[in-house]
Parts: sequence; structure tokens; C-alpha cells
Amino acid sequence: MNTINKRYVWLDIIKAICIVTVVLLHINFISQNSTANSVWKYVCSIGSLYQVTIFYCIAGITLNNDKLKNTKDFLINKFKKMYIKSLIIALIAVLLHNLFININFYKVGYSYSGKIMIEYGIIDYLKNIVYTIFFANREVILGAFWFVWSLMICFIIISILEFIINKLKFIKNKRLFRLFITFCLMCLAIFLSNIIGITIPRFNNSLVGIFLIDATNYLYNCNSKIFNNKMLIFVTIPIAIFAPCFGHIIMNSNNITNPLYLIIVVFSYLYLFINFSKLVEKTWIFNKPISYIGENSFGIMAFHFLGFKIASCILNIFNFNIDTSLLNPIASNIGILMYFLIFAICFSLLLNFIIKKIFKVSL
Repeated sequence: MNTINKRYVWLDIIKAICIVTVVLLHINFISQNSTANSVWKYVCSIGSLYQVTIFYCIAGITLNNDKLKNTKDFLINKFKKMYIKSLIIALIAVLLHNLFININFYKVGYSYSGKIMIEYGIIDYLKNIVYTIFFANREVILGAFWFVWSLMICFIIISILEFIINKLKFIKNKRLFRLFITFCLMCLAIFLSNIIGITIPRFNNSLVGIFLIDATNYLYNCNSKIFNNKMLIFVTIPIAIFAPCFGHIIMNSNNITNPLYLIIVVFSYLYLFINFSKLVEKTWIFNKPISYIGENSFGIMAFHFLGFKIASCILNIFNFNIDTSLLNPIASNIGILMYFLIFAICFSLLLNFIIKKIFKVSL
């Protein structure tokens, strides 16, 4: 089977499931009902297993191995489609840093996932601009953007691997050898992060991402019948339900129980999502709005934290007294939770649509 060269609705539906989960899990749900809190904890545990990992898998499905062989053109294409637009958004976020402090979107001295907020001077701006250019900075308002940089690093490394492996004449099955190398890199990254305690931001989790991309690409192109095997549903559903009881996958910090757990859990969810999304694709009432969300998942990933803050400002007009400096808004009930979720997604889609119309750029 050739790697996908055109847009498939079912892929966008999977992306929609993942990006909605990303936005949902960036909301802090704190209820006075202990049962509701327990259910929410379980939902978060399940969501953390697939919300980012499946995005790597989608990249593997859409990866074109023929184009990958042309290293220069492949990387130039990725830089044009992904890096440049990501860089522009990230640089704008850096330039707006002090403005966000002045309007109370950031709080000086507050720790945002370990990053203490400070007001930028000229040197700070220059330093963070350079960091951003080299994938090393993540402005707070773009909290989910680490994945974009990680994906770019994955494409760079996997293209280099492909180039080197093609030069090794003594290797007969080059495709399997590449899969073996990416598997070893994944094991090394998990060992370094979870056993030795050495985690290089953007790099360790990218080595795990490389394997997910490559393994999915191999399975989808060489063994696609696996995803059509209806009997696997009786195995994958129990795994998907009970997986949080046996381990965890936190891709941002590369906190992963072990390689075997990662492989079993991620590909179980991928199997379920592929089959579920193909069913949804057949229902025209649902597939259009859902696939539209997936098609614009990049914009939602970029803008949903800003959407949270705008949503908080609107609530404050009605005396809700929401702290707009918090990156992750707090919802005390299901109604507020859904408000933040829907508003952030709709705001991101609207902003994405405006950017496309004004600048003729597809995000």
C-alpha cells in the first residue's frame, strides 16, 4: 500500500479526537463532588495515553517513504510547511510577552510548569528569539507547541537515518533496519529519562516520537490488514479501558512506564481510533464538523491557551472572578468545563480562519 498522498476524512477525525482531548486536559476540573473528581482523574489518565502519541502515529501514516529518500527536498518541504509558520507564531508570542504581563495574562514570579515568569528586557527578548529559532524556547501562551518542535526534530532525524541507511550497501532489508534503529532510539530515550533521570527537553521525547512515526508507517504500509482485523477489538478495548491501571505515558516530560507498555497501549488506541473514525466518516451529519476540527488541529494547538484567557475575561464581566494569569483555567462544574472547552476550540478556529483569509496561509 502506498503512503497517503491525499487528505482522508477519517484521519482528520482522529486528529479531532486528539486535539479536543489536548484542550480538555489543559483545563483543571476541581469539583466539590469527590466522585466527579475521581472520574475526571481517570479521564485524564486515559487521555494522556493517546492525546499526543497518536499525533506521532498520524505523522507516520502520512509519511511518504519515496519523498523521504530525497533528504534535501523532504526537509525543505517540511521547513516550508511546518517550521516557518510555527516560527512566526512562536516569535509573535515572544514579542507579546510583556504585553501579556501588563494585561494580567502572565503573573511575574509565578511558576508555569517550572518556568518562573519574568518581565523581558532587550537581552531577554534577543535570547528567547534565538532559542525559538533553534526549537529551544516555549513561550507560556504556546504551552502545547513543544509537540510541533518535537515533530520537526523527528522529521530531521528520520530523514538523516534514511540517508545514512541507504548508503549502507551491506544491509539487505533497509526498511526493517530503520525500524530497528528507531526502536533502539526509543528504548534509549525511555531508559535515560526514567532510569538514569536525564531528559533533554524536545530531544528525548522526539526519540520516542521517531519510533511511533516509523512503526506506524511500517505497519500501515506493510501490514495494513492488522487495522482491519475485527477480532482485535476484543483485545484493544480492554487494553484501552484498563491501561491507566498499569502505567502511564506523559510525552512532554518523556515519563513512560516502559517501551512494551508504550507499544501495546498506543497501537491499541490507534487501532480503535482508525476503525471508529472510519465509521464516523460514513455519517455525513457528524463527519463534516468533526473533520473540520481535525483539519485545523494545528491552529487549535497554537491558540487554545489564548482562547482560555479570552474566555476567562468574558466570565469576569459577569463577576466570576477568574484568575486570567493561570495558564490552565479552573472549572468547578461540568458547565464551566464545557464552556472553556467549546470556547477555546471555537476561538482557535475563528482566529485560524481569519489568518487564512487575510494572509492566505494554511495553518
